[in-house]
Amino acid sequence: MPIAQQLNMLVGDEIGQICLDPYGIQFKFDRWTLCVQHDIIHVEPDDTKHHFACVAFNGPPLMLHRLLQKAVITVERKDLEFTLHFICGSSLIVYTEQGPYECGQLISSTNYDYIVF
Repeated sequence: MPIAQQLNMLVGDEIGQICLDPYGIQFKFDRWTLCVQHDIIHVEPDDTKHHFACVAFNGPPLMLHRLLQKAVITVERKDLEFTLHFICGSSLIVYTEQGPYECGQLISSTNYDYIVF
């Protein structure tokens, strides 16, 4: 199944929990867990952008709690990034890069399928 179609499986899911790790962040949805170890940008409805580079103890405060219990309405994919658009008007841009290491995983909580990016 193409990656764009797999990402569409997030549509309708809500973030129930956000976990900060020393070098990453986890977004726990109803049926999926999105683990990110690279850059993200949280874009609020008024176009305010909050950048997080997934580096421990470095960077500004996060406003990601505003995404809790908000459903994903669309997923957009471009080269080396994908964007989750939420019902509240916010977006979450997840970046990846080419290199020897993965930048994240999307793991199903129901059948243990996963996508590495």
